[in-house]
Amino acid sequence: VIGMGPDKPMPGLGLSLLVAGAMLAGGALLLVARGVLPLDPSVASPAVVRWLVWAMAGVFALRGLGGLVERWIRPEIQGTRYGWASPRIYSPLCLLLAAASVAVVL
Repeated sequence: VIGMGPDKPMPGLGLSLLVAGAMLAGGALLLVARGVLPLDPSVASPAVVRWLVWAMAGVFALRGLGGLVERWIRPEIQGTRYGWASPRIYSPLCLLLAAASVAVVL
């Protein structure tokens, strides 16, 4: 979807690794919040972990809700594979990840 054309290049290795690392860190954060991984008190308190999980849930919720109205904000995506997939696949998955993250801290 990204990189379809000469004026829209694929994200580079650095950005791809950054996103993969953020997703890995988010998963580890959820495991710490759930008590599956131990929390070193010198790294963060349980309150900080909860705040970070809420922040992560907020990011996923914003992406999920934003994707539902994106075609009106960015009309150029209409008729593209991304324009079709964003409200049907990406947004629901992001909303599910947000809800699951909230469930971990509740």
